Amino acid sequence: MAAVTFEEEVSRLAAREAAISPALVRTAVGALARSSAARAAAVALFHLFAGTISVLFAATFLYLVVFRACVENCTVASVVWEILVYSGMLSLLLIVPAMVLFFLRAAGSGSEVKDDVDGCVRWWPLIWHASVAFFHLALLVGLIGLVLQICGGSQEVSYLLRTAAVLCKLLLTVAFSIRAAVALWRMHPQQPAAVGAVVV
Repeated sequence: MAAVTFEEEVSRLAAREAAISPALVRTAVGALARSSAARAAAVALFHLFAGTISVLFAATFLYLVVFRACVENCTVASVVWEILVYSGMLSLLLIVPAMVLFFLRAAGSGSEVKDDVDGCVRWWPLIWHASVAFFHLALLVGLIGLVLQICGGSQEVSYLLRTAAVLCKLLLTVAFSIRAAVALWRMHPQQPAAVGAVVV
């Protein structure tokens, strides 16, 4: 029994949403699918975002875990902090255009993706729902840590909870970004007829 790939799942869902979106969105999907230069730019920007968020995760881990004991008098920790700040700012600037371009690219790709997946194994929806649930759990853990800090509870426990929450959320974002970046390489542009069907 064949399994539905991540690329097929994303392309199918994106194309379905694009079909019921305003005409401007459908036009953008068609334009991106027809232009190889635009597709290359979209892939490059998303890969830049994936790389930046990966650097942010590494810098956050180093600063909060490895260099925690010497953040006030450690030159390396200061450098890591600068990397953390600038990579975080760049990630915030890139996340919206990167996700929008990923959606447009996915909607305009894979003209041979089958709509009928009843006989196929679909792991990715389960993985997605599990990841969302884990992300919400990390948010709850971070909130508990924040409440402990505000209410004067154990500062050590509060720090550990907040650190674990931040790292888990970043790790999930990095995992999705890297997998999505790989998916972009595997997506194929639709044929002109298929693109026209999306735009109309």
